[in-house]
Parts: sequence; structure tokens; C-alpha cells
Amino acid sequence: MIAYFVFAFVFACCSWTVARQKNRDCLWWFILTFLCPLLFVLLVCLPKIENGILGQPKEKRVADLEPPKPLAIPEQSMPQRKTRECPYCAEDILVKAKVCKHCGRDVDPLEIDITR
Repeated sequence: MIAYFVFAFVFACCSWTVARQKNRDCLWWFILTFLCPLLFVLLVCLPKIENGILGQPKEKRVADLEPPKPLAIPEQSMPQRKTRECPYCAEDILVKAKVCKHCGRDVDPLEIDITR
């Protein structure tokens, strides 16, 4: 009796794997094959379902989804940052910067007239 349950469980586990590869309901095939291990032969003979279960469209998995497209922000809406060249490393830094973010040296911040 225990040998039957071991035999049925092994076939049920195999049917789970085959059902998943054929896009069929794994749980139901596991249960059916556990109750009657000869149904495993029927499962192996069935063709693979391309669209999903019973012809319904297959849900997209997270891995199948394409990444979101970045939002296009017009150049006019973005505030323009005032930059200047670092006197030591010649990289662009903010006008109000006290320390260069590239070389780490102290620079004198420039005063900006914000009136328009």
C-alpha cells in the first residue's frame, strides 16, 4: 500500500513538471495523476497550449513585460542650472559651489544677479 502512494506521488510530481511545460494547470494534473498514475501517459500525449488554458489569452508574467518608457520632459520646463568651469580641473560645477565635486578643491562661489 505504501509502495502505491510512493509510486503515485512520483508520477504526480512528474506530471506537475510536464503540465507546466505544456502550459496546463499543474495542480489539477498533480491531483489527477496522484489518484490515477496512468493519466500521466495521457498528459504526455497532449499538445502544448500556446495561448493559455482552454484558448484563453495567457497572463503576462513580470519577466514578459517590457520596461516602462521614460517620461519625455520638454527642455523648456526643466530649470536651467547655472554652471561654471572649475579653475583647477576644468570640469563643470555649479556657480554657487564652494567645493569642486570632481577634484575636491575649495573654490570661491560666484555671486549671481537673479533679476530678470
